[in-house]
Amino acid sequence: MRRIFWSGMSAVSRVYTETRSCLRMPRKRSIAASVFLWGRKNLFSSARTESRKYRSRRDMNERTFAKRSDGEKNMITYNSQYFEMDGEPWFPVMGEYPYSRSDCRDWKEDLAKMKALGVDIVSSYCCWIHHEEAEGHFDFRGSKNLRRFAKEVKAAGMYLCLRVGPWVHAEVRNGGFPDWVENKKYRARSNDAGYMADVERYFTQLCAQCAGLTYKDGGPIVAVQVENEYSQWGVQGKGIGDEHIAALIALLKEKGMDVPLYFATGWGKAATGQAIPVWGNYCEAPWEAQTGELPPMDGYLFTDNPNDANIGSDTGRKEMDATIARSPYPYATVEHGSGIQVTKIRRPVITGEDCGAMALCKIGSGVAMLGYYVFHGGINPTGAFTSMQEYRDEKNLRAGFCCDLPEFNYDFQAPVGQYGEIRPCGRELKLWNYLIRYFGRQICTLPVSLFPGNPSDPNDLHALRCAVRARENGGFVFFNNYVRHYPTKEKSVRSFSPVQGVTLPDFTLQSGQYCAFVFNREICGTRFRYALATPFCTLNEKDCVFWAEEGQGAIETEGDPAGKVILLSKQDAQNAWCFSYAGMDRLFVTDGEMYASEGGIVLLCGKNARLKIYPKPETPPCGFVCTGDEGVFGLYEKNIDVPSFSVQICGQESGNGYTDYVLKCEGPYGDVQAAHLAIGYEGDRLEILLDGEKVADDYYTGKPYVFGLRGYGYPSRITVRVCELRQDAFVYTEYPPAFMDGRACRLTFVRAEVQMRVLLGA
Repeated sequence: MRRIFWSGMSAVSRVYTETRSCLRMPRKRSIAASVFLWGRKNLFSSARTESRKYRSRRDMNERTFAKRSDGEKNMITYNSQYFEMDGEPWFPVMGEYPYSRSDCRDWKEDLAKMKALGVDIVSSYCCWIHHEEAEGHFDFRGSKNLRRFAKEVKAAGMYLCLRVGPWVHAEVRNGGFPDWVENKKYRARSNDAGYMADVERYFTQLCAQCAGLTYKDGGPIVAVQVENEYSQWGVQGKGIGDEHIAALIALLKEKGMDVPLYFATGWGKAATGQAIPVWGNYCEAPWEAQTGELPPMDGYLFTDNPNDANIGSDTGRKEMDATIARSPYPYATVEHGSGIQVTKIRRPVITGEDCGAMALCKIGSGVAMLGYYVFHGGINPTGAFTSMQEYRDEKNLRAGFCCDLPEFNYDFQAPVGQYGEIRPCGRELKLWNYLIRYFGRQICTLPVSLFPGNPSDPNDLHALRCAVRARENGGFVFFNNYVRHYPTKEKSVRSFSPVQGVTLPDFTLQSGQYCAFVFNREICGTRFRYALATPFCTLNEKDCVFWAEEGQGAIETEGDPAGKVILLSKQDAQNAWCFSYAGMDRLFVTDGEMYASEGGIVLLCGKNARLKIYPKPETPPCGFVCTGDEGVFGLYEKNIDVPSFSVQICGQESGNGYTDYVLKCEGPYGDVQAAHLAIGYEGDRLEILLDGEKVADDYYTGKPYVFGLRGYGYPSRITVRVCELRQDAFVYTEYPPAFMDGRACRLTFVRAEVQMRVLLGA
């Protein structure tokens, strides 16, 4: 037996290859206000576990394909608990990348970034108004080239889920309907013959773009979602709504879009027909027309009800009982918020922890596909007749639209920003995406049990939030002690029994901490009695990598580990990337961005490139120098010549309710990967003008606005217009500006930033 105990976290990663002493763990049960006790008996809700029969869906609606045209035999199917690929459990991570709201020149690189962050399936709305703004005139050029996007997804080694609507919401004008559809006399979003005729023409064009790219034909398209929030906005209800869902799926199949999985959003009592219901949750609700602090969100709970009544709560909370145990479908999300869009009224600032704690709660609650919205931020295209953003007016209010959004900015505070930058939120979510990527095959097959006393009220900040996914005497235990904007107290966990006959060492769940621990599981040939650390990844089928908060990380194995057991600090784990390099799996730790390309591993960084690599390669990466070791990691550095790039304010002019600032950019000169301007301002909103034309905008949140220059040809002169915010405006901001004479309207700073590309090799 090997007992490993480490108290006193540092930034240095630790590896355990020898026996270490373990502090003696108290065996007496303690009962106090700060102590949470689980008895030796299994006190979980066994009724749920026992009643769940994992019904096979292999024969339903021809959803599996025994053989693809390219010779692959990977079938995709599902039972009531999880998805399968080629008969093996499959726990995919899905992330939204809105192709028609992005620069097609960035698709290849940014898809690779999403894959490096742990995404397997790319989801993307097909916005009807983007493709048929004028009736009968279809546009699939440039960034609307769906076929090219699907091919890029395949080249990236990823899968694709198309969210075809026809009504999509997506914070798009008319919910994605062209104006001419809105002006027709038929009943849209129903089986009305006139509406279905227009839908058929549209679907014919979409499916022609995807010919030969469905999964059974060797392509990446594994799933299609029809409609969206069907009843939340459409007010269709069951019966007629189910018939319409069935009609849309039948029409897609008729046109050649025959895929393994069909989805429909389930929240808000939506009609889903025979499609797999997919769910969502967000850490904020910017659609709420109020300027106060919102109560704690449901998404920070462990629960067996996937419905989040806060989505679309501006039309009233849609409570429903969708208990997972009674569903014939696996629990899947399509809109787990990996950010949130700011609106005219509400300007929340989202952190990685806000989204990461919710992801942990979904995994612990039994999710079998973790689908994020939005994972890559977007920029609305310019319409031929109108702008393309959701906006607030009398007609849209009746249809369920209540938000005024920026004309262009659909950044969503996403893990990958609208200009391709990986944000701290992306690094945080990578922790949970990697947990799924490397351990999901084990996790998704394990039934869920909720802690007795686990709160069902999101306002309960005192009870222990905990869930277990286990079978027999081994599995994973999940804790959440984080709620956005609501501090929680640390909790002393004593004599904790995740299952009968198993007791974990005592530990303290810190305020704001959320984590997943392992007990009695074999990983890569090593059996862990327990690991009070969160699994991160495995390397070369022998090494196990964990991460833990400072002062935590006790690990005990049965016998000698098959390989190394490596414990990272959380910061190192957030900066860690796993790739195949020089013939084996390696772990890279850097504060730069990394992804795999056709030519090898790419590092994006500034002036100095620094890496930690395990296992150490025989020779340093091209151009790097080995500067020493840190535990099992080799340390490598490379100095990079960064081209000159500067910006200065060379003019200022005030108008009625706004101030224009003229910026002069010098450079960047030479070969750079990307150049951005970080713009600090105080006001209601910011607009970017090039040659007098508005090309970008932003609502004030208190965070700097990042403007990417590459897509605009690195302009030398830029006008930044700051529009004033009145102190009495009906606006919620977490970081109010400094008002002078009741108004705020000024530029506070501009900073030039460059990013260099370093190719490490294959």
